[in-house]
Amino acid sequence: MFSDGSGQRVVLEKFELYSTKAHYYLVGHDKAATAFRLLKLSRLEAELEASEDPCTYTKAECTALLRRIRDGNTRIGGLQSVCKAAGLIGCFRFLEGFYLLLVTQRRYHGTVCGQKVYGIDKTLLVPLVQPSVDIVQGQGRETAAEKRYRKLLLSGLELNKDFYFSYTYNLARTLQANLTADAPADPFDSMFVWNEYLGRPLRQALQSSSWVIPLIHGFWQQRSLALFGRTLTVTLIARRSKHFAGTRYRKRGVNFKGQVANDVEAEQLVDAGIDRRTGMPQLASIVQVRGSIPLYWNQEGVTHLKPDITLQHYDPLYTATRLHFEDVSGRYGHPVVVLNLVKSGEKRPRETILRKEFAIAIAYINQQKPEQERISYIPWDFNYHAKQRGTFILSDMASVIKTGLDATSFFSMCHREDDITKQ
Repeated sequence: MFSDGSGQRVVLEKFELYSTKAHYYLVGHDKAATAFRLLKLSRLEAELEASEDPCTYTKAECTALLRRIRDGNTRIGGLQSVCKAAGLIGCFRFLEGFYLLLVTQRRYHGTVCGQKVYGIDKTLLVPLVQPSVDIVQGQGRETAAEKRYRKLLLSGLELNKDFYFSYTYNLARTLQANLTADAPADPFDSMFVWNEYLGRPLRQALQSSSWVIPLIHGFWQQRSLALFGRTLTVTLIARRSKHFAGTRYRKRGVNFKGQVANDVEAEQLVDAGIDRRTGMPQLASIVQVRGSIPLYWNQEGVTHLKPDITLQHYDPLYTATRLHFEDVSGRYGHPVVVLNLVKSGEKRPRETILRKEFAIAIAYINQQKPEQERISYIPWDFNYHAKQRGTFILSDMASVIKTGLDATSFFSMCHREDDITKQ
């Protein structure tokens, strides 16, 4: 995010990459194509050399600037357009030179607070320099290791699935945080931003985060519905933590930092539009967190339909479990309400092992906390209730849901600017 000469905020939404023999030039401009910025990257050095033009140009000024660059490089190939892009994901290296990772096609998903949200359709990986190139001779060969790592990235990272971004709304934060708290100094300083590492070299070189778009990984769904003649927009956003993430069965439990496997923050937002009397938006959201049970445990033999659960007993003081709940309360405040949905009875003990140990862990941790900071623990066998005939599972959960809502509340903003309820 930049400022133009008049101090107005400039958000880059469209880009075009150009190249000369010695440099890449990334030109970015705002949605209206009235403010243009220029980023220059060396193609001759193995280390990253990037510089940002401090000026904000008009379209005519930027065109004139590119023309001068072209004319100055006429004898060595001029200035060539490489691609157009919708965003820059990162600038990183494996073993040799750096790469640019660009979003070349985006997909519109919806809006939050009037700000557009996108997914990724296509990406392009652009090497800044050719690996293992002798600059003097202009010849070289890519190493097998570099080729292998690049192939792993392109084949293993499906950026067109479940990654989302917005130019103007911080998807890594809840609605409450975005509307009531100061914006973070660094939007990449979040457990829910997945390309923080990929973009770090360029952000550090420029001392700015404005060129790289933060990506979240998770789920997005938005629907409109009518209720008593009123149109509501309901949005579900799930943000998956980048810490201790992995595939099912291979990542379980908690690590020594208190980070649990596949930690997901789910937020349900309701937008009732603008209040006609006050002109204020009418918004509400509720946030829940799910993750692996914060104990040291794992599952072996993933070829089996139901792999055995192994509980490790080398944390008798439940230090990692305590760290996890300290992190949760630090992010969301008190109280913390834990809803444990695992089975209460099995012919062959599996989930019940975790259920019993988890209850012991929370009881132990609560002994060391003042009453107002104690964890509220609710064991509720979801599988048992789901199998009961003549019952509706959501109705059965109503009392449990009410307990959680009464304790934590939800965020709402309506009617007046100061009419805000926080979760």
